[in-house]
Amino acid sequence: MSNVLTKVFLVLLLLKLSTNSNASKAARNLAFSLSYMNLTYGEKDIFSEFKYKFYNEKRKVKIVIEFKVKENVTSYDLHSSIDLLRGDDSRLNLMKVPVNGCQLGKLGTIANSMLGVFFRELRRISNLPLRCPLYANKLYYLRNYTINPDSFPPITIPMQWILTIQIFQKKNYVGTLYFHGKFYIV
Repeated sequence: MSNVLTKVFLVLLLLKLSTNSNASKAARNLAFSLSYMNLTYGEKDIFSEFKYKFYNEKRKVKIVIEFKVKENVTSYDLHSSIDLLRGDDSRLNLMKVPVNGCQLGKLGTIANSMLGVFFRELRRISNLPLRCPLYANKLYYLRNYTINPDSFPPITIPMQWILTIQIFQKKNYVGTLYFHGKFYIV
């Protein structure tokens, strides 16, 4: 039972990633960095262009993603997974979340939902449409998505994690975005 409670606590802690908590405005000695970001392609390549980069700057991270699709995309799914890395390099899976990409706009309107907070922030910094289709040769972007350690609760501890986002179109595997980051004390 305590393992389940630990997982629930850690999931809530990591989902706090995209919220802007005003509970603690005092200076903190917690920092966040991203050490790795990559896209691996599957058998079905829907992208005519896919660029990504990240910047570690002063305790926080900014992420930029830009892409174009080859043809109109009328449906796609995102399967996200967050794992904590333990000291022995084993992983503790905190959560797996499948999302219909064509309903990202609806998810941003869910009141009192941690996922709703994440998707509202995603909408704020991107030009992704509220619903499908994604149009061919149109540039879509997420610009300056900022991950700030001050938006996490004061009890956040140093940890390493891996976020994977698998992309599917009509049940066909398109690719996986990998993010490897950590919280650390400065």
